[in-house]
Amino acid sequence: MNLTAESALMYNRPMSEVSFEDQGDNFGRPSKFLEAFDLGALLIKWRIASTRQQAQYILIAVALGAIMLAFFVYHVATPSYTGPTPAQIEQMQQHLPGSLPNSQ
Repeated sequence: MNLTAESALMYNRPMSEVSFEDQGDNFGRPSKFLEAFDLGALLIKWRIASTRQQAQYILIAVALGAIMLAFFVYHVATPSYTGPTPAQIEQMQQHLPGSLPNSQ
């Protein structure tokens, strides 16, 4: 592959010679349909909250409640088996057939 000065300049142009095509309206402000979903405005619309700050506090409370519920459900659903206590082991050994009597 032979690189000449002309072919090198074709790919490495100085910034003063760079030009862009007209992009039209491709990078303008998004339409109303594409705007982000606003839960705070929805709470105000449904009259659950009267101000933006109150809506944010409600959303924070709901998020904290969901975290606490998830924590509670996780700990209730997770088995916490620690094994038998020494007293339970001794009681089980006494009920086994052929077990030796205590030598105490």
